[in-house]
Amino acid sequence: MGDYVDPAQGMASRWARLGAGLVDLVLLGIVSVLISIPFVDWNRVFDPEPGESMYNGAQVGTNAISVVLAFLYFWLMHAKRGQTLGKMLLRIRVVRAEDRGAITTGQAAGRSAFYGVLGGVCGCIGLIDVLWILWDPRRQALHDKVASTVVVKAESHDPDPYAGR
Repeated sequence: MGDYVDPAQGMASRWARLGAGLVDLVLLGIVSVLISIPFVDWNRVFDPEPGESMYNGAQVGTNAISVVLAFLYFWLMHAKRGQTLGKMLLRIRVVRAEDRGAITTGQAAGRSAFYGVLGGVCGCIGLIDVLWILWDPRRQALHDKVASTVVVKAESHDPDPYAGR
């Protein structure tokens, strides 16, 4: 009889993934707010007319910039290091599902497009994507499945598949 191998062995915990995601969302939120500040109509903030928004017409553009910023952040950080700032803080890393090697630039782009763009445009898809790790035996989100990646613990004594990039 073969020995049972836990499919979650070596995988990042759900809590570590949540914590890393929150750190990244806070960082991206701060940058997005800073980008949006020049487009706020401050007269509407302090003296609003009924039914008026505090943003002028450029708000749609700043929202698009925020989605692009999120895509670039996740894509470039994962392609180069396999880690975002949140993942670095929580000591977890994205690797290929089949051999735990460094992911390709295309895999990083696929994850980012699914997570950042599709999730940013349709919040319900983003929520389902993130919640998927709760019942998946390998703790994969949908964006991991799309890109054939997993998130693993990245302890200092473990080899770094991204060294040399």
